[in-house]
Amino acid sequence: MAWTNEQQQAITLRNSSLIVSAAAGSGKTSVLVERLIQILSDPTEKVFADRMIVVTFTNDAAAEMKQRLQTAFEKRIAEEPENRWLRQQQLLLPAAKISTINAFCFDLIREHLGDGEITSSFRVMDETEQDLLFRAAVDEVLNRWYTERAAEMQLLWNAFCNHTDQALEELLLELKTFLASIPFPEQWKQQVLQRFSVPDAENPDYLEFLKLMQEKAAVLTDEVERLYALSEDLYEEKNNVAEWMSVDFDTMHALLHALQQQPADAEQILKIIQNHLDARTGKRYPSKRKTVSSTALFEQIRDQRKQYDADMKALFTELQETLPYCREDFQAHRELLPILFALSEDIEQALWTKKVQRNALSFDDGERMTLQLLSEMQDGVLTQSPLAKALSEEYQIIMIDEYQDANNKQDMIFKLLSHGCRKDADGTLQYGDNAFLVGDVKQSIYQFRLANPKNFLQCVRFSERESQQTDQPRMRCIKLNKNFRSSDAVLQFVNLIFSHIMQGTDTVSYDPSEWLYPGATGYQSLPEHQQGVEVAFLPETETADFQVTWITHTIQQMLQSGYPVLEKNGTVRPCQPGDFCILLRKGKPCQKYAKALEALQIPVKKVEEQGYLKAREITILLNMLRILDNPLLEIPLVAVLASPMFQFSMDEISMLRLLDRKASLYYVLSVAAGDAEQLATPELLEAVQQLPEPFREKCRSFWQIFQQLRTDSTTLPLEELIREIYDTTDFLSVMQLYQDGEKKRANLNLLIQYARQYEAQGQAAFTGGVTGFLRYIDALLEHDRDLEQANPSNGADCAVFLKTMHRSKGLEFPFVFLAELETEFSKQDSSKKMHVSDTGRMGLYLYDAKNYQKYQTLSYLVLLKEKKQQLLQEEMRLLYVAMTRAKQKLFLPLQLGRKEKMIARQLQNKDFSKEFVCRAAVSSANCMAFWIWYVLYCRQDAEFLKCMHEWEARRPLPEETDFSTLSISYTAVSEEQLDAEQAETVADALPEPDAALQAEIETALQFHYADTAAKQLSLLSVSSLTHDKTQTEPEQEISWARPRFLQQEALTATERGTATHTFLQYVSFSEAEKDPKAALQTLVQNGHLTEAEADSIRLSDIRHFFQSELYQRVRRSPLILREKKFLVQLNLLLPKMQGEEWDTLKQQHNPESMIKGIIDLAFWEQNGFVLVDYKTDTTRDMTALANRYRMQLRLYQLALEGITGERVRQCCLFSTYTGAVVLL
Repeated sequence: MAWTNEQQQAITLRNSSLIVSAAAGSGKTSVLVERLIQILSDPTEKVFADRMIVVTFTNDAAAEMKQRLQTAFEKRIAEEPENRWLRQQQLLLPAAKISTINAFCFDLIREHLGDGEITSSFRVMDETEQDLLFRAAVDEVLNRWYTERAAEMQLLWNAFCNHTDQALEELLLELKTFLASIPFPEQWKQQVLQRFSVPDAENPDYLEFLKLMQEKAAVLTDEVERLYALSEDLYEEKNNVAEWMSVDFDTMHALLHALQQQPADAEQILKIIQNHLDARTGKRYPSKRKTVSSTALFEQIRDQRKQYDADMKALFTELQETLPYCREDFQAHRELLPILFALSEDIEQALWTKKVQRNALSFDDGERMTLQLLSEMQDGVLTQSPLAKALSEEYQIIMIDEYQDANNKQDMIFKLLSHGCRKDADGTLQYGDNAFLVGDVKQSIYQFRLANPKNFLQCVRFSERESQQTDQPRMRCIKLNKNFRSSDAVLQFVNLIFSHIMQGTDTVSYDPSEWLYPGATGYQSLPEHQQGVEVAFLPETETADFQVTWITHTIQQMLQSGYPVLEKNGTVRPCQPGDFCILLRKGKPCQKYAKALEALQIPVKKVEEQGYLKAREITILLNMLRILDNPLLEIPLVAVLASPMFQFSMDEISMLRLLDRKASLYYVLSVAAGDAEQLATPELLEAVQQLPEPFREKCRSFWQIFQQLRTDSTTLPLEELIREIYDTTDFLSVMQLYQDGEKKRANLNLLIQYARQYEAQGQAAFTGGVTGFLRYIDALLEHDRDLEQANPSNGADCAVFLKTMHRSKGLEFPFVFLAELETEFSKQDSSKKMHVSDTGRMGLYLYDAKNYQKYQTLSYLVLLKEKKQQLLQEEMRLLYVAMTRAKQKLFLPLQLGRKEKMIARQLQNKDFSKEFVCRAAVSSANCMAFWIWYVLYCRQDAEFLKCMHEWEARRPLPEETDFSTLSISYTAVSEEQLDAEQAETVADALPEPDAALQAEIETALQFHYADTAAKQLSLLSVSSLTHDKTQTEPEQEISWARPRFLQQEALTATERGTATHTFLQYVSFSEAEKDPKAALQTLVQNGHLTEAEADSIRLSDIRHFFQSELYQRVRRSPLILREKKFLVQLNLLLPKMQGEEWDTLKQQHNPESMIKGIIDLAFWEQNGFVLVDYKTDTTRDMTALANRYRMQLRLYQLALEGITGERVRQCCLFSTYTGAVVLL
């Protein structure tokens, strides 16, 4: 293989440490392997294979490294079969320390762990168990502190908590996570406390805050000054706009000057702000006058003044809300931090005790204990321990891959292990002369895992100083910038974007030394339009997602046309689905792209999903385990019965449930299966005998399987039990028949692995067996934790890839679409309970118990701004990773809409020749699309302006010659085009219709029912059924619930009647008999009646009922039914109906219709029911009342007899108006 000069240097340089900055696609892995092979193969400078350390960040990467080395040795030995040194090295290779950092640390601990609380047979906890154990320790310690240290807990509660102490618990978890990433937590805590021990005016956070405000003020001052100069040309006489602008100009200059003073006078700063606000009170910005020199200039100044005016107000507000409270903020930190640190130490001790009891360590413990073994503190100075010195002499090579992703603790461990490590002049520990560090700081995208890319930059700067100071530097730096992956057009576009936005950052400045240079050959043979970058401008609507339409339609067109793909060997072939990748910032939108591709019959590999424990197949299996553990759990039992495992229908389950409503479903099922007949009641046995024999056989089949599994659950290991469930029920095969069957099968197989891991590691925390495993799962669900889903290949190489940008690192595709670039950056940092920095800084987000509000302290604000800047830098690096995945062509769909117009207003008329203006513009981004727009706007080539005719043209910045030939393809897509494409896509996706089937469907649709019953209502109320349409009674008033604003008006007669009915429905008869008024107030208090409804009820009507002979009969009854609801079929009542009116009823209504109603009151008397219906009609004609409701009560009578199986011996109406009882 032909190596570049830089690659050759990285392979052959010796006698010093080497840091290789390997850009995307530069072949770093090949270089790393070749360097190792050449070192291990050299018989003169012998380096033994078992005396090297090679660490990576994933098990897959470590395994790949071992395989590559093994393959390379086999090839060398085949070429030199007599070389004894190569054969010896091959034998030593399995003993080489090639692993992840965590695996290396645990091996080191086991080899050198002395007598102590943890033995060398310890097990490694996963992150889930560690988290659950930590929360248990938090609960334990907090409960103790509430009793033993109540005063301190009160301070913490007032500062962080509202209704519960969950906020405090989350803060402690954040603090623990951070402390686990730094080498020496105790020193860090002392640094934090020291910052708040100085006078407030000298506090570093206070000085940093003023510096940040000064930078903001400088940008605003420049903008005000620019607009002020423009405004002077608006009018020749009485220029009131310039006068207005001069006030802003004077204020900003005075404020900037005050902020620049040493020390700054807070009172003077606040006074300047207040004077300006007072001067503006009651005044409005001047309107345009006829004598204006230029309307366009006036509108430009007016619009841009609005923007800077909003920025000024934000700056003023921030200063006003922060400076007056600095003293209180610092005092709160002085009081709270020592308590918080003491509490966290107690929790850490309780957590350690639990780990000792389980003889288990977390990944954090592995790094911490390794660091303790390798380091010593002598008079406050860090030095190598005797073990570290011995190991640094033993290990001849230390190689770290993806070094930019190492955290501070990991970096310190390998510095201590390096040969000849020593401190720099400023006290910083540096690598010795045998380290080989490989990575790319521009691809550091794991800040959420506390990776610190500054360590990489610190090594680069150290190597630069060493090279300047001596001819024999201890550390050299080599940059690999030649890209062997992407086309020249893609690389030029990447360079264009990042040379504009990745400037002046704390991590890296994207200058020509960081640019990507073409190394791949063959792209010259492809036409220009088949490679490079395509920017598509898409309309933005709320009803359609045109990004999904455009991307999926473009992929479909390229597949149908056989779009050419350049292979590494220079040949060209038609594209396949696996050549495409859609990258998104977040995983949630992936589903809609997957559905759109599937609708086009394009295979797709979805992003790895969350929600393993809530996947249907896993839920069913877990429910099976739950009922094996406790069969009396009804909901899991129903879920298992209704699942594909046993396929009981809901009707069948209801049939079982109705056999005995009071007994457990498990007991009823046992009787139905014939296993508990001796315990069953005669009624239940009789009901079971009437069940269809096929259904009883189904119950017996389930029962036999279930009882065998219950027996096995007491003897088999959990892993074997799950396998037994699969084999007995054929559950794996059944679930494979469903959509995503391979995924479901893989998930179910993965559950076996999780069960095995639990029994090997987790039983100590939750006890063993099924019960303990279920407790473990429930704990995960309670804390919103999950397990990783399976990721079956399922022909994935022939499918379009859908991935998040984070998961695309290390991959490459001929065609890459960067979708949803308008996704806003995360704002979680603004809601965190605290912010910390590894430089010994901490700021708290506190709760003001007096004013019931949360507030950000000054220290928190300073760190928040720093975190936001770090977030922006990481988002830039993530965009860099995403763009550099493309080999042949990169597609960038951008939305034309509100965001684009906002960006245009923000960028227009800015003087980008000033560095701080560019920096401010880049820092104001809230999504990746902003940066793309920003660069395209700054460049403004002709094609861009053709597509963006609404944007105001401006003179672009001078273009670097390296980008002068850059060609970007722009496409402006209209809404009509996308609608047409979508319609065409749908048409293409549909199969040809089956003519015979189509004719059959059309015949069925043209069918008309001859039976008039088809047009009749299927559900009738008794009142509508008994209404005589031939009578000319006045139409009854419908009673609707009144809105609150009308409830003060007098109630209608219908509403008063409804209120009386409600009273009789809910009132306690015994209470109302004694005191109807008190009973009425009870219903008001319970919310059954409003005050207005209660006032409308006549107590005389109520007394009529409770003083009647009818009520005395009710009192003596052993069974009373009140407000009895029913739903029966009309044809069940028809056989008992007689007379002409019943004949009319049969003719007018469908016998299959259902009748619903509510029986006011029924009570048992002697040998039958007495049915009572309350009537609130204001009439004294009882004969008319009886005739009006006779049919209604007859239907009530028949329904009650049908649902109870008992005779209704008497029906009567009770008139609340007269107190009369009318017998029917």
